[in-house]
Amino acid sequence: MSQPKPDAKSFTVKDISKMMAKQDLAMLITRHGDDSAVRPMSNNRDVEFDGDTFFFSTADTLTVQDIKDHKRVTVSYQDTDDGLFMSMSGAASLHTDQKMLKEHWKDNLEKWFEDGLDTEGLTLIEVNADRIHYWSGRDEGEITLDN
Repeated sequence: MSQPKPDAKSFTVKDISKMMAKQDLAMLITRHGDDSAVRPMSNNRDVEFDGDTFFFSTADTLTVQDIKDHKRVTVSYQDTDDGLFMSMSGAASLHTDQKMLKEHWKDNLEKWFEDGLDTEGLTLIEVNADRIHYWSGRDEGEITLDN
């Protein structure tokens, strides 16, 4: 028997994080010059209950360069099974520390990074959310996080 879904008007960060963790793919929106760039990213279901989410990339990508230029990003999630849509805004930070890379590494990432943790320029993108806006059916809500 499945758990009843919480009322969308009273979602907590924990509720949102559980729903985000169900979704492997998200759209990461960065500022790219005077425009925006939108890229599909896998969060590998690596979402913490404080609203942070993590993505792997390499140092030579436009995504990483965009974040170096402008830390503010948005991540968009869509759960069509539950009819939930989320937009998470926050500051992105880039990590290359091996300890942190290992902490967030999942074996299925090797399909994108053939050399695994030894991939040249492997970079972890951490998005620390300060605002989450969500829509579920006709209900919508917003959670503001203190960072």
